[in-house]
Amino acid sequence: MAVLILAALGKLLDPGGFRASLDSWVFIPRAVHGPISMGVPLLEIAIAVAWFLGLRRGLMAWSAALLIASFTGLYAVHVAFAAPPDCDCLGEI
Repeated sequence: MAVLILAALGKLLDPGGFRASLDSWVFIPRAVHGPISMGVPLLEIAIAVAWFLGLRRGLMAWSAALLIASFTGLYAVHVAFAAPPDCDCLGEI
């Protein structure tokens, strides 16, 4: 869960860089780049903080796993059908 916080902080420290990296993700519509650029880091922090606070730890662990699996799956689709996108998963870090 600490990795989620680090990833979120990296993105939040460089929101423009994270948003710019979304341009390389051809299967993510440009219309959702703005919401994704702020929503993903906030979701990462929310999941991790809730887990650390002991709030529904099982659900938070599954949520983190689903978030990572979704990213990995979308990345795999890009590698298979287009150029590998710029991850910028940890932002400035």
